[in-house]
Amino acid sequence: MNKKVVIILVVVLAFFIALFLIIKNSPVESTNLKDISVNSISLNENISAYEDALVEDKENDWDYSLNGANIFVDKDGLVTKIIAKEDVVLSRKDNIVESDYEKIESFLGTNYKKQVYDYSQGMNEHIYYDKDNNIQLEVVYYEGASGKQLAFIVMSNEK
Repeated sequence: MNKKVVIILVVVLAFFIALFLIIKNSPVESTNLKDISVNSISLNENISAYEDALVEDKENDWDYSLNGANIFVDKDGLVTKIIAKEDVVLSRKDNIVESDYEKIESFLGTNYKKQVYDYSQGMNEHIYYDKDNNIQLEVVYYEGASGKQLAFIVMSNEK
């Protein structure tokens, strides 16, 4: 082949690779997650506010459990992460949404990043970011013949 043709092909290929990377890594708009609670538990609240929270033994990664959720706290006792697997309930003031993928997506909106969570189990996730309050919320779901089924939700302070 002619040297000019090879150079043109390399430049065109590099352009398409760069375009793909820009689109793939494009920033997601921020979603206000500050006032959202998961199973009646809020980030950055002191664990002492939840009198019924059960202390977990140190064989688990989490520190407490309450309302079907696992709760992680920092050294000051502030909630830093919530994982809800059973009877997931998201709420913001008087607006409450229960364990249904479509309702949760409608509640949170469409400003999310979609990615594969676990390919072998057929699980995907939508990740919502609150850039102003440094919060991340992951909605993990199965996608099958009957549609999207919620698996669990993780809400945490971003690192």
